[in-house]
Amino acid sequence: MKILIVHNFYQSSFPSGEDIVFKNEVELLKRNGIEVITYIEHNDRIKEYGLWGRFILPFTNIWSLKTYRKLRQVLKKEKPDIAHFHNIWYLISPSAYYACKDEGVPVIQTLHNFRIFCANGLLMREGRICEECIIKVKTGNRLEVIGDRLKIVKNALKYGCYRNSRLYSLPVAFTEYFHWAKKTWINKVDEYIALTEFGKNKFVEAGLPAEKIFVKPNFLPNPPEPNYSHQNYACFIGRISEEKGVDLLIEAFKLLRNSQFKLKIIGDGPLRNHFEEKIKKEGINGIEFLGRKEHLESIEILKNAKFLMLPSIWYEMFPVTLIEAFACGKPVVASNLGVFAELVQDGITGLLFEVGNVEDLAEKIEWMIGNDCLEMGKNARELFEERYSERKNFEILMEIYNKISMREIRKIEEVPYSMSGINIYPVGLKEALNIVLRHIKDKNGDYFCFVNAHLVTEGYKDQNVKEVLNRSTGNFSDGMGVAWTLKLLGAKFKDRVRGADFMMNLCSYAAENGLKIFLYGSTEENLLILKEKLVKLFPELKIVGTISPPFRELTPEEDSKFIEQINNSEADILFVSLGAPKQEKWMAEHKGRLKPVQLGVGAAFDFIAGTKRGAPKWVQKIGLEWLWRLIHEPRRLWKRYLIGNTIFIWLVLKEFLKGRLRRKRNL
Repeated sequence: MKILIVHNFYQSSFPSGEDIVFKNEVELLKRNGIEVITYIEHNDRIKEYGLWGRFILPFTNIWSLKTYRKLRQVLKKEKPDIAHFHNIWYLISPSAYYACKDEGVPVIQTLHNFRIFCANGLLMREGRICEECIIKVKTGNRLEVIGDRLKIVKNALKYGCYRNSRLYSLPVAFTEYFHWAKKTWINKVDEYIALTEFGKNKFVEAGLPAEKIFVKPNFLPNPPEPNYSHQNYACFIGRISEEKGVDLLIEAFKLLRNSQFKLKIIGDGPLRNHFEEKIKKEGINGIEFLGRKEHLESIEILKNAKFLMLPSIWYEMFPVTLIEAFACGKPVVASNLGVFAELVQDGITGLLFEVGNVEDLAEKIEWMIGNDCLEMGKNARELFEERYSERKNFEILMEIYNKISMREIRKIEEVPYSMSGINIYPVGLKEALNIVLRHIKDKNGDYFCFVNAHLVTEGYKDQNVKEVLNRSTGNFSDGMGVAWTLKLLGAKFKDRVRGADFMMNLCSYAAENGLKIFLYGSTEENLLILKEKLVKLFPELKIVGTISPPFRELTPEEDSKFIEQINNSEADILFVSLGAPKQEKWMAEHKGRLKPVQLGVGAAFDFIAGTKRGAPKWVQKIGLEWLWRLIHEPRRLWKRYLIGNTIFIWLVLKEFLKGRLRRKRNL
């Protein structure tokens, strides 16, 4: 599986937990053998913009043509299975989703904040929770829904939600509104990942479909060892700003009876100087501002604390400091608000206090000071290992990726493309493998065909061949001409599925997963060479039998004998090489009589065995493999290619003209 991960870094002067999560997930996937490519932007680049660049930034925030073009180039080159987005603001923009859709790549967006319906992304205004832009429209026509969504823009102009500025707020809010009106968030993003159930519920309230949202928490790579001892202090780690509730902490510490207990505050922010002056002016003892610290130094301070404080007055998404505390074996005192009510088990892994209530917070701190809290710390570490470890997170993430991949496959299986009356799945090699693997366990002889120009023309000339192809479990585009035609008709997929490439990839999978294969067709000599070659390439591959049938019609006795031999071998996969359309007819006749899944791979036996020379990759890529084979086997293939290809080109033109007529009628 190949994953494209997309992220727009925030400015270095305002570091974000989202940047850390992005890096952690990239490394997590790589460590577990997943191929990862990245597409990134940095908001630090905005500082380098001249007057014109800053002028057009609000417009590129709505739609970045640069991103759309660059990302499509990446997608064409790398052909990822899934595009996983973290942050798109403000240089990437939602145009990236459209690039993925136009290249047929499914999109996942992790929801790190409320930006798609809140200008500041916090659901907070003037120190209070604000949910005015959660538009709870369940019914009504589209114009009514769009009208209600305008409230996002109106509120931004009314309150100056982003950076307390109407000027800054307008382009952000309009981008959110525009993409709700355009249905980008609904139609161009296949799935979302919320960090908590609380977060998921908020996005559902705002209009995202519940069935499109998975829940996966953050995780902590290389977690510290727990420390169940402590020194006489609590700590706060985070941005020193209004929404974090640091003022509540200071007021609560003023009420404590135990003046020996300390509070260490790690971090920086716009209110740090204000709070330091307040403490000095009011003579408040025991509170120490440590400023920014390196991560390891912060962890060391946390490990020696008695507990962590999280007094936020806004809807946190998923603070990494919470799972860091749990990993260190430290309980947490947090606001009974939003995600904290879900993440902190009151009285088990920490305590919850009434949000904004200084007296209740002071009471909870007093309780923590006066009690041992050892069991709470052990419970916190146990919960961390159960829910927030690297191993658990990888399992959840791969489950999400696999569900999305299978969902895409089911969509394809439901609506194949038709070329000259033959149904063909518009998929690449990886999707084709996944489709076949789904049917291996059925054990009823399902068969798959690899359709090239020759088979299309045979189906056109012979209705029986067309019926055989359409009765198959699935047809894949083997020839470049077929693949190009499907794309001309509007199909979006990565590349053709060449029979020899498919066979090699499936043999590799079979070797790794203990599946048994059987080879049917070709000559005894060729089968021996092929078997030796496959075993050399895949030492663990279980080849449980080979049959070289006579080059004539089988007698009923011979046919029954071969069926019995194949079924008794307990093979999972049967590769068939009899030439087209003979092998397709043979597979159709034996569906239900044979148990293994049947794959008509044609000349793949010869190419893999090396008894026939396959065309170089560059020849295959430009669609001239047929010419290569014609040059090497002119006596056998001249009629098929010179006459057959002429018929095929005529059929392609017919399909193209039919498609244009359909489009004109729909205008």
